[in-house]
Amino acid sequence: MQEIAPYIVTSSFLTEEYCDFILKACTHANTWQPFKEDTQYSTFDINFETDFPMFFDKISTLYKTTVAPNLQALWGVDVTEPYAIFAIKYWQEGQTSLKLHRDDSFISASIKLNTNYSGGELYFPEQKCSNASLNTGDIIVWPGTITHPHECLEVTEGEKYAITIWTKFPELG
Repeated sequence: MQEIAPYIVTSSFLTEEYCDFILKACTHANTWQPFKEDTQYSTFDINFETDFPMFFDKISTLYKTTVAPNLQALWGVDVTEPYAIFAIKYWQEGQTSLKLHRDDSFISASIKLNTNYSGGELYFPEQKCSNASLNTGDIIVWPGTITHPHECLEVTEGEKYAITIWTKFPELG
């Protein structure tokens, strides 16, 4: 894992072929739903736990066995398991951006499923960092709350697809 800004790390995670497989499955299923829990930041998502449990299990296992141990070593915290894994779709004439926000997640991650679009960077203004230079299949990981507000800038051409991972908060006491 490579730190690209304070407490933002990236690494290769999924192969381009596996990302293409996931993307084809999502576009074929076409079960994109508005994110209902927070209408202010409505995105169009596919929940992997309900719609594609095999993707949820594979990505969760890979995260727990490769990313979590590295984060524990780098950040000195117990990294909890994912509780939500979902694909997000952004497109030029629809959901084109996501306002500045913080996640309801202890540690958040995003995986690029494609790069054949313009705009749409995941941007962290306080850290002056984005995922623009990452490749298909790369993961970017950050603390989900308090210190790392982020946004998805407007997609100006094509369609952007990504996977988001949210982890549970650690049990206290």
